[in-house]
Amino acid sequence: MRLSLGDRLQPGRWLGRPLGLLTLLGVLALLVGVAQTPPGHSVLRDTGLVGSPPVYTSLYFTDPGGLPSTVPSGHVALTVSFSVHNASSSPNSYQWTIQVVRGNQQTPAASGTLTVPPGGTRPENSDLAAFCPSGDLQVVVRLAAPAESIDFRAACSG
Repeated sequence: MRLSLGDRLQPGRWLGRPLGLLTLLGVLALLVGVAQTPPGHSVLRDTGLVGSPPVYTSLYFTDPGGLPSTVPSGHVALTVSFSVHNASSSPNSYQWTIQVVRGNQQTPAASGTLTVPPGGTRPENSDLAAFCPSGDLQVVVRLAAPAESIDFRAACSG
């Protein structure tokens, strides 16, 4: 039996041969194995077949249930506990500030810098003083970059 060029290019014709099928399976196994290595992941990301791992920052109160809903009127001492999570592959430094807001008046209460390792979380406990004669008191925790903030409100009682 003589094969022409057209016979060799027909889809599925060479898969009927055991050696061709074994070769195809071997090449597929090799490609799958290479794709599991760091260089393989890089190639898959570069070609757009796989997305990059997510990179983000999370800012949250460490114990949201422990935040006060009321504070005594007058001068009060508060401890604000928050955490920063770094979901990236490199360490990040975060500048943070805490402000006490009463009406339109914002008062800086505390500030600092947290360095968080890749994939890590770092808690911060900040003691601050506030004046709450009446009405509501708002405490705002802000990160400079990325620009994120969280806050809580407490009623001044008494």
